[in-house]
Amino acid sequence: MAENENNKQYMPENNKHKEKISQIYSDNIYLRTLISNIPWIGGLLDLAISEKWNKIREKRLEKLIEKLIEEFGQMQENMINTDILESEGFSDFILDCITSSVKSKQNSKIKNYAKIISKSFTDLNFDFDEFDILNPILNSLSENEILILIQLKEWEQKFKDDYINMLDYANERVQIN
Repeated sequence: MAENENNKQYMPENNKHKEKISQIYSDNIYLRTLISNIPWIGGLLDLAISEKWNKIREKRLEKLIEKLIEEFGQMQENMINTDILESEGFSDFILDCITSSVKSKQNSKIKNYAKIISKSFTDLNFDFDEFDILNPILNSLSENEILILIQLKEWEQKFKDDYINMLDYANERVQIN
């Protein structure tokens, strides 16, 4: 029984490795060809491994679409800048967001990509080149690191607001005296 409990705690890590292997396998045509050439079982093995990765990608893409529906559902039509569809960097941007979402195991990252995509439609100053620079950094961050950065940003804003309030208060005091 204790041995079973120990095995359970390693299962998520084991699943991560299986997903990674399946992803690498699906993207490697040379390896797929080698596996397919194994007599009697090669074709079945190839199908099983690549099918697993395709299901994972499909599930993650569905999650992204679900989050996009939520994001755009909260907007009014007049807030959306459809001119962005004509811009040069838009196709690459969308493809990068979809690719990054499909490769991410973290739901929060998929949600963040949905927010980034929706922001691109509402922010007239959205910079695709800046996204190209920041996207690899976002991909490398864990869910906890992203949460810490969000919290730091909120604290920074609160600190700025408190500082401005303190200056206003000091200015009022000086004018009274």
